[in-house]
Amino acid sequence: LAREARRRGAQVTLVLGPSSLPPLAGVTTIDIVSTRDLLHATRRAARGADLVIFAAAPADWRPTMRVRGKIKKDGSGRTRTIELVENPDVAAILGRGKGGRFHLGFALEVAHAFGHAREKLVRKRFDALVLNGPANVGRGGGKAWMLLPDMKPVALPTGDKTITARAILDLVWDRVHPL
Repeated sequence: LAREARRRGAQVTLVLGPSSLPPLAGVTTIDIVSTRDLLHATRRAARGADLVIFAAAPADWRPTMRVRGKIKKDGSGRTRTIELVENPDVAAILGRGKGGRFHLGFALEVAHAFGHAREKLVRKRFDALVLNGPANVGRGGGKAWMLLPDMKPVALPTGDKTITARAILDLVWDRVHPL
């Protein structure tokens, strides 16, 4: 998506978690590690943006306590409990103050997929949402649809991620950059 937006002439900032992806020419990349990092970096990157794409799948929960290094076992066979706290919902937080920006979200759903996706579209104040099935994780090839409030779901091509990105941006580009 970042590459395709850049190809169309957009100034692109990519907020990227740990990855082996090579840098994209002409794209500003902000490296992050945690969901809290994602929130802060996306907030900054979204200022002045016309389109914000929420394609990340940040963790819903994080340990309440951070430990440096490895927690070694002691041979006692006892159990260990890790307490979790909810992470911030980046898309929902930015959605509350989005102004005139166009927000494009992503959802991976299995059961009641369209109902859950439509609910997420409204709750997070997305202007459009790409609904994926689990087969699209990684290399892709499963089914995906674009949901827009004023249209029936549109099936997306999913065999090649570049073609999928083009199809997604074809559906939202004119809404973001009206003639």
